[in-house]
Amino acid sequence: MTDDVAPPPFSSVPLTVAMFDALACGEVDATSVAVLLGAERGRRLLLLQHVLTACHQNPALLGPLGGIDTAQALLQAVEARDPDTLQSVLLDPLTGMWLAYAVQIVEGAAGNSEVPPWVHLGGLGALSASAALRARMTFTLRVPAEHGQVLLPGLGRVQLSPRPGQDGPTAADQLENQHAHHVVTVRSDGSRVIVEDPLARVELPLPLPHHRMHPGWTPAPWVRAQGANGHVLRARMEHLDPAPHRVGLPMPGPLSGQDLDRWRARLVPAWQMLDADHPRQAAALAAGFGVILPLPDTGPLAGSSAEGFGAAALRLPATDADLACALVHEFMHSALNGLLHLVQLYRPQPPAALYYAPWRDDPRPLSGMLHGAYAFSTVTAFWRARARTDKGDAARRAQLEFAVWRLNTAAVLRDLAGQEALTDWGLRMVTLLQQQARAWADDEVEPQAQQLAEIVVGSHRATWRAHHVRPDQGWLTHAVQAWRDGSRPPPIPAGGGGTVVTDPAARGLHRSFVLARWAYARSLGPLPSALAEAQAHDRTGADTLLVSGDSPGAAQRYLARIGADPDDPFPWGGLGPALAAGAPGRPSGADPPASTRILLTHPERVRALHCRLAAGAGAAPDVLELASWLTRTA
Repeated sequence: MTDDVAPPPFSSVPLTVAMFDALACGEVDATSVAVLLGAERGRRLLLLQHVLTACHQNPALLGPLGGIDTAQALLQAVEARDPDTLQSVLLDPLTGMWLAYAVQIVEGAAGNSEVPPWVHLGGLGALSASAALRARMTFTLRVPAEHGQVLLPGLGRVQLSPRPGQDGPTAADQLENQHAHHVVTVRSDGSRVIVEDPLARVELPLPLPHHRMHPGWTPAPWVRAQGANGHVLRARMEHLDPAPHRVGLPMPGPLSGQDLDRWRARLVPAWQMLDADHPRQAAALAAGFGVILPLPDTGPLAGSSAEGFGAAALRLPATDADLACALVHEFMHSALNGLLHLVQLYRPQPPAALYYAPWRDDPRPLSGMLHGAYAFSTVTAFWRARARTDKGDAARRAQLEFAVWRLNTAAVLRDLAGQEALTDWGLRMVTLLQQQARAWADDEVEPQAQQLAEIVVGSHRATWRAHHVRPDQGWLTHAVQAWRDGSRPPPIPAGGGGTVVTDPAARGLHRSFVLARWAYARSLGPLPSALAEAQAHDRTGADTLLVSGDSPGAAQRYLARIGADPDDPFPWGGLGPALAAGAPGRPSGADPPASTRILLTHPERVRALHCRLAAGAGAAPDVLELASWLTRTA
């Protein structure tokens, strides 16, 4: 291994081994963010050049816009006059998302879209106009409009209205019936901007208002928060630009003034918490984070894109600590994406190669496992610090979160360590993260928090396996015959065997975690909608009994549910944890009996065999007897 990781040609700053090791452990700071942003800038310049070249070679891509020369010349003029402005525009997370989709278009890989290619590629003109407006330059440019709306990336959206003298129903009808996608002109004299077409015109002052509505203008508002250590969060609340949706992120919800007030009221204390108690993470976020995509209160919780360094799609969490943790968590995905643009951590795998990730309901590829292990290592460290800092119920909640995520992170890192697809650098990262995780094992938490953590972790993994893992048919056929013959069962293959499939019915697998949070620290529980969703998934009430301490009662309800519907994966995931939690005299961390352990580690095999035997013989065997038989070795 050399002293330096070989950087790509567009990186002007070497990524040293020491910096790689710090990044690999999640120790992201302002210096390493600057290196990652430098590489991101070079990468985006290459992508931009690729798009420009394709548009010059095939002018038809720009349709009625008539080419890309004017937009390119304006960008060059901005660079000559105000290079900092151009850098800011180029490094905007949504510029990266737009570039990624533009590359797909020019390469013919964007798939079907109702929006013509020239509208997407014409985004370069809108981007150039935004940069020139920030630099207060004089220009005239043709850009695309959609349903009378013109996006100025990073600034806001113009809504065209009838020209003076054309007021009335006729003009309004013409605008309403205007083609969904058309060309408008944007021009500026440095003190104002005019957006117009033959039917409509909007004039706005410069600089464009950021925090208030204006006739024909909806800004992308900003939030600002400062902490005690002087680190400042400046983030744009981006709810107007469709670029995130085009790279697979959930669509932000409309942001009303009341919504914005809610976000500001929560971001300020969350940021103050980060800066006071987690100053290194606050410094990294202050240096590299800049866009929040606000999600509705229902639907996805969060998301990020490899093409949008420094942006995060977020639903407003329940507490300040949750929001602070979400900011750190999503930024760690950006950091790893930036590192992956510099260093290959794993080799490509076939699409069918899917694995267990305890933060998801669905199977994930190796890249998703690595991302999760990296981000949740930081989440574990965050809650570890909160458990030491907070008091009362907040400390109890932090202990539960820390106990759950240290178990989950350690398990995924063990799985990753055996992956041959990891490169030497990828294995080095996993090894460093494992060293960090081993230090957490010595931290003491309250016994109830630890027991709940074991239940939560075991329940999610077992339910996931019951949904997504299918035993191989040869083993299953052999096991059926052995049971009927009264002989020894076939051994379970090393590593568990079986095939991972994606079961669309796997939803709400984190229900026991949500319920445990509520049971253990009620005043700091999840949003009522999340609790209601978890209770809805807990159809028999067994999960609620389990996290409330009645593991025998929970086990009986799981068994009753299996008797009523043996093919339902839900009770098979809860039965093992209930039996393990209810084992009399078993200390926390001790191995449960073998018959319980197989329900924890391979519930899919007990389920598949139980269903096959019931279908063949007409009478279902006793679940616990069957599990015990599968553990016989002689």
